Amino acid sequence: YAETRYPLELAARFDLDYDVLPVSLFSAKARAGDGFKALREDLNDRLLAAIESNNFDVIVALGFDGSVLSAEEQARVCGWIRGGLGWVDLGVGRERPDAESAIRALSPLTGRPPGRNAETKLRPGDAHFIRSGLPPGAELKGLIPDRLTGRPILRAGAAVVVAARGEGAGRVVSYAGGWPWDEAGYSLLM
Repeated sequence: YAETRYPLELAARFDLDYDVLPVSLFSAKARAGDGFKALREDLNDRLLAAIESNNFDVIVALGFDGSVLSAEEQARVCGWIRGGLGWVDLGVGRERPDAESAIRALSPLTGRPPGRNAETKLRPGDAHFIRSGLPPGAELKGLIPDRLTGRPILRAGAAVVVAARGEGAGRVVSYAGGWPWDEAGYSLLM
């Protein structure tokens, strides 16, 4: 699965302690499949408790929608973020679920692709540590914002590539292009 392979590739590039949990465990679409027929009723609570017990500084998620979490469980995750957890969403350019979860609502960027011939070269911008690792002339895909509630950190043409916002003591970062497939994309995460 891409949801576990790519985070492992990312973790291999850093000297850090990490754990990987497939985000499909939190997706109603995935749970409708054959592999999820005999779930324990307390699965969500057990998964969330396991995450809490690790006291992570940041969670990096690809395509997390949280559609199987109750309102109380979503509030629990949002509470972690407001309490100081960092949340990096690598999947805002991916297909969105029918109903937006409270967790996805914290995302500082949602939007649509800019089109086939859109400008992809990064525009000059304010100094920021995320920009510092990008090679000159890097080309990245962004989104034309439907909703932009954070500070755009990187832009390519009219599109926003990365946006961030504070949420309580935490921070939420949205990367528009999904998973980075090249060195320029990986450097955004370093």
